[in-house]
Amino acid sequence: MITSEIIESFLRCAHKAYLLLHNEHGKKSDYELLVEELASRYKAQFYADLQTKYGERHIIQPLAFEKKRTITGPSCMLHPVFRTNEANITFDAIELLPQKNSLSTFSYLPIVLSPKEKVFKVEKLSLAVKCLLASRQLKFSAKSGKIVYGHNLKTTRIFLSTYEKEAKHLLKNLKKIINNQNAPHLFQTQECKICEFQERCQATLREKDDLSLLSGMNPKEVLKMNNRGIFSILQFSYTFRPRRRGKKTTKTSLRFEPALKALALRDKRTYIQEIPKLPITNIEVYMDFEGLPDENFTYLIGLIVKHGESETHHSFWADSEKDEERIFQQLFETIASLKNFAVYHYGSYELQSLKRFNKKSNNVYENELNLLLEHSVNILSFFSSTIYPPTYTNELKDIAGFLKFRWSKNNASGIQAI
Repeated sequence: MITSEIIESFLRCAHKAYLLLHNEHGKKSDYELLVEELASRYKAQFYADLQTKYGERHIIQPLAFEKKRTITGPSCMLHPVFRTNEANITFDAIELLPQKNSLSTFSYLPIVLSPKEKVFKVEKLSLAVKCLLASRQLKFSAKSGKIVYGHNLKTTRIFLSTYEKEAKHLLKNLKKIINNQNAPHLFQTQECKICEFQERCQATLREKDDLSLLSGMNPKEVLKMNNRGIFSILQFSYTFRPRRRGKKTTKTSLRFEPALKALALRDKRTYIQEIPKLPITNIEVYMDFEGLPDENFTYLIGLIVKHGESETHHSFWADSEKDEERIFQQLFETIASLKNFAVYHYGSYELQSLKRFNKKSNNVYENELNLLLEHSVNILSFFSSTIYPPTYTNELKDIAGFLKFRWSKNNASGIQAI
């Protein structure tokens, strides 16, 4: 039986949808629990707003859509359920609007709620697939739908015809999974980090020595290797061939080699294609941001300032968006007081956040931003081109774990700070 949960899962991971279809369940991740909590909180406010907007008279109970009903004015149905032979589909609400010059016909506007602060294509496709299923056996059709999202309950309207072709294709593939007793191919993706089946799937992939465990190997690349008879990281490691580089080869010409990563894992040693050149400075600054990317909000800036044997730690916290400018000012003031320094960070998130904040502030911090950019060093760039430790990915936790660092909690994550 297809449900709203299975549709949303399938859009992210076919294997997860397969497990849910067979009544399998795992341990909910911190992220999933947070999303459920936010969704419950926002829905309560959403339904209260609808009650105020329509009044008790025009809030109607779910009805059989094959039966006509006289509507005397704009009305709303809360949490309607559509049951067919193949699906059990729910919407958060449906607005019913009488057609001109008719009390017996009306148009439908299905509404779904998302706790996220941005609307992604997944939410739009999910709504389109649900409307497609609901309309197949019931006298229900809609030209558009609404997605209500975020803590401010913003609204975006989508035209379902835009996604109809893709929705039909997705539904066809979902039915193949339902009719097939064999589980679909399991890949590791970014979604795995926030999935209830993470531990289970990780164990399966490691037992198989699966190629998708390697960073840089997306499902398309994995299938390409499979078609060549290469299914494991061990097999893949034997495909590495050092590239011949001429005298004019520059650092920027080096690209990430997944096969060399596989070789490092096989030999349990670190390979270096080129020794990275780090700036020689008196002061080293280690910078890390934590934020809510879908809200474009940075709530914590952490710094360690190392000068010889001396270390100073800074934690600049923003309890709300109105405090964000203050913590960036604290960062800029700290940096401005330094001489002959380098700022180390891991990945591009910090610099993107700095640029986003400066743009949001009408570029008034252009000088401070340029100073930071001039002295910044992205450590991740070395692991993406020249250094290959025996880790599956180049994520900070993998690299730090290889270097024997241990967090106070094994499952420590930014979600707990949020």
